[in-house]
Amino acid sequence: MRFVVDTVGLPLSEFRSTKELAMAIRDAIKDHRLMMERGGVLHRDVSSGNILIVEEPQERPSSKGILHDYDYSSMTPYPPSKAFQGASSDSPLLRPLELADDCEDVGGCKERTGTYHFMAVELLDPIVKGIDHDSPHDIESFFWVLLWIVLRHTDHRYEGGKQGCEHVFKYGNDVEATGAKRAWLFRSIALDPVLVITGNAPLTDLLNSFHVLVYDATMTKMADRVPLTYASVLDIFDAAIARDDWPVGDKALPFKLTDNRTKHTVVRTQVQTGDEDGRSNNAKKRSRTALENDGAQSDSSEDDDEMESMLSLLASAPTTMVPAKRLKMIPPMLGRRE
Repeated sequence: MRFVVDTVGLPLSEFRSTKELAMAIRDAIKDHRLMMERGGVLHRDVSSGNILIVEEPQERPSSKGILHDYDYSSMTPYPPSKAFQGASSDSPLLRPLELADDCEDVGGCKERTGTYHFMAVELLDPIVKGIDHDSPHDIESFFWVLLWIVLRHTDHRYEGGKQGCEHVFKYGNDVEATGAKRAWLFRSIALDPVLVITGNAPLTDLLNSFHVLVYDATMTKMADRVPLTYASVLDIFDAAIARDDWPVGDKALPFKLTDNRTKHTVVRTQVQTGDEDGRSNNAKKRSRTALENDGAQSDSSEDDDEMESMLSLLASAPTTMVPAKRLKMIPPMLGRRE
């Protein structure tokens, strides 16, 4: 058996222009719609890592973006084209399929899944119960993907600077994660536009329009909410991409993670002791670190630096270790909430 490996596309974080970024996400949304409407397949893991930019789009059909990684996808009980062939009248047409025959809690298995940072607010909210992961949730995830990339890789005017993602995207605690995203959505009440991308009116307007759609679908009273649809979202992308005032060559800016480790200073104490030889109890001994207890004397500052580094790492270590790989929610683990 032979495997042929080739580069399929670029990650979103390496876009060569912001217009290319918008086109890639637009085409990924089209892919999602195609799979859902023609195949009854719901992706359920829309994330920045699962959208690729096509480096050299073909003439026909032309596409700038690819949605891939259907590992956590689910299917409707019947393909849309055969929805009424042998299906009962109460069978859902576009709802997730029972994932496995050996899954005792089907509702729990299909409740929510995906990459945590990009999950829809309704799926994150611990107060909301019994929600089936459905297509509007995935459409909302595209918004959080766009915001993530903009905050990290563009020249914007967010008052928190490069710490925008740290403020909006919380990990691990559903209450904090939901609150942070809701707080961001509430910005549309006081700010218009919500976020300005410097010298980039098309992307600013696109992000703001998408923001308003998500707000109307999640933050208003239940009776006033307008569900997210493919048509409404694709319309704002098409209108933005059609503009002729996009910047040229505004490629992705590099992003460096903020070092949030707490820096500790090793406190030195002057120890006064006496010895068995009868020397004065006030005799001054060498300075020692507060944690130094091995009795070994060193004239090198490297030992002090090493001790300081160890203290810094220990102090900054999280209570719960977070895996370094992409953060995904596994359906069986998330089926029940306390």
